[in-house]
Amino acid sequence: MDGPDGTDWTDPRVRAALVELIDTFTTQRPVDADRIYLVGLSSGGRGIFDLLPRRPDTFAAALATAGWGDPSTMGGITHIPIWADHSIDDPVVPYREGRFGKPGTWTLMNALESAGARITRGEWANDLPKAEFEARSRALLNRARRAGSHVLFTSYTPGTTPVSPHFAWAQTYENDVVIDWLFDQSR
Repeated sequence: MDGPDGTDWTDPRVRAALVELIDTFTTQRPVDADRIYLVGLSSGGRGIFDLLPRRPDTFAAALATAGWGDPSTMGGITHIPIWADHSIDDPVVPYREGRFGKPGTWTLMNALESAGARITRGEWANDLPKAEFEARSRALLNRARRAGSHVLFTSYTPGTTPVSPHFAWAQTYENDVVIDWLFDQSR
């Protein structure tokens, strides 16, 4: 979404500042350059789908929730492990159309699949108890591994995301399966 100065994650100045921050931090600190991850929700998910195609060899994996972007750029990121999730009934960043007419996560995952990535998809309620939610995530991950897939896409059934359908990330960041998957990734 637009920042106070009219910029967002896709603004070249904002993107350049983020890249400079990453490059500076990784050269001045003891960082494993093969284990740098992108994580974002909503406009941060948009930032992921904007930055990954521009820097496809920088990141080990991405965790994108309720994002949107340009499907024509998905061909450059088929090799990157991604776990994306989105509530089907999200009114803020629509699941298919996205914001400002830009395609949402569903459309981006289809474009990624058309570009050659094998997508493993799952759908369940976002208000399940933690143990059941993680069991579903574990089953999806196991299915992805058996299929040789490194891109996972979780859709949340309409009417099941607490408080607001846009808040799909609440269980994502409390999900040990997803977090362990992310930290297992390396370039």
